[in-house]
Amino acid sequence: MDRLLVELGIAIVTYRCRELTLRALRSLEAHLPAETWCAAVINHSPEDGATEAILKLNSPRIAAADAAANRGFAAGCNAAVRLLPAPVKFILLLNPDTSLTDASLLELPRYLNEHPRVGIAGAQLYNPDGTLQPCLRRFPSPRNVLISRRSPLVRLWPGNPWTRAYLYADRPPEEAGPVDVVAGAALAIRRPLWEELGGMDEGFFLYAEDSDLCKRSWNLGWAVHHVPAAHVVHAWGGSSTAHRFATWIEHQRSLLYFMEKHGQLPRFLTRTLRAVVTLPARWAGLLRHNDSQFRAPPRPADQPRSEIGIRADRNTGGSPGDGP
Repeated sequence: MDRLLVELGIAIVTYRCRELTLRALRSLEAHLPAETWCAAVINHSPEDGATEAILKLNSPRIAAADAAANRGFAAGCNAAVRLLPAPVKFILLLNPDTSLTDASLLELPRYLNEHPRVGIAGAQLYNPDGTLQPCLRRFPSPRNVLISRRSPLVRLWPGNPWTRAYLYADRPPEEAGPVDVVAGAALAIRRPLWEELGGMDEGFFLYAEDSDLCKRSWNLGWAVHHVPAAHVVHAWGGSSTAHRFATWIEHQRSLLYFMEKHGQLPRFLTRTLRAVVTLPARWAGLLRHNDSQFRAPPRPADQPRSEIGIRADRNTGGSPGDGP
């Protein structure tokens, strides 16, 4: 695995979006020079055959693994990073519903190399029709429950000033520099910083884990910057559209966890609110993961199906080891 000496290691977590994931990987191969990157994919839906399809790409720079269980996006990212070669200098978290139109993604590691106190850099996201996609956010707060993109207020009043401020809507899109949060759909982070932070907090099952990562980076004195020179097309929601109500519930649960973790709301209140917003979805059978505690318990390591630097059709039978 460590034979492949590249600067950028790309971590992808896929769930029931086999074709989107394959498109993302083919896009990377089509637009990025082979010597600049490698990728690791964790598949949270083994039944869809995505891992087998990835193996058929026969790429020595792409590793893939079926997860033993779906422990959430944050846990999947941690597992994918464990599959990357140790010499990788920068980690790029990339959604499976993304694609490239050029090699500008490499502006992210270039920017980090040129700005030694920036720990995290995020790309400018575009909708498939070429229009700009919001990819910057303020840190979550109790008010954000009402003004985030998924809140009822936004549906009733899309252009309200509070949501515009939360999404940096009045910031010039070509302006590079510091922001609270960059979208985890295309987020690059220094490998040593990732290790210092312990990766993503697996208490987040889905949503707000990127906000938490950026918050902890800022807390350690590492800046988070938007890099508009890096372009990524993102089919927003392409990997999470099956149950929109459950998606909304999960978003609220994650916001509540963030606010408890960072001292914005007392624990008893967040636990009570989390139980209240979860009940309808759990009653309807839409939420299946364990909600007995915020932080996910340790589970057996995922089994890799291929290794970077070794032909992808060879099953190593190894284990990536314990994560953070």
